[in-house]
Amino acid sequence: MNEALLAQHQARVRCGVKIAGGSDAGTPFNLHEDYAYEVELMHTLVGMTPRQALHAATNVAAELLGLHRGILDAGEPADLLLWKRTPAKISRLPQRRCGGQRRSARRR
Repeated sequence: MNEALLAQHQARVRCGVKIAGGSDAGTPFNLHEDYAYEVELMHTLVGMTPRQALHAATNVAAELLGLHRGILDAGEPADLLLWKRTPAKISRLPQRRCGGQRRSARRR
């Protein structure tokens, strides 16, 4: 990402613009399990708090698509990601699925 585009994204976060996470997951070379890296970049590169980044990837993304998803509350449908530790700082999200059969081969 070039510096000007990054600065624009950072300014939007500071101004409180609603930002949703998105991906090309499901297309060639864009694996669903790599989406955690996008959330990590929203925090480390764009400057969102860990809570904002997770919210953008779940509730806000669903809301902008008109879906009733991404809400963790009693009676709500949910997929749940569990960490062995509290993700107070997203600097290196786990790239292994629960069960550990498959590791993500993320390129940089």
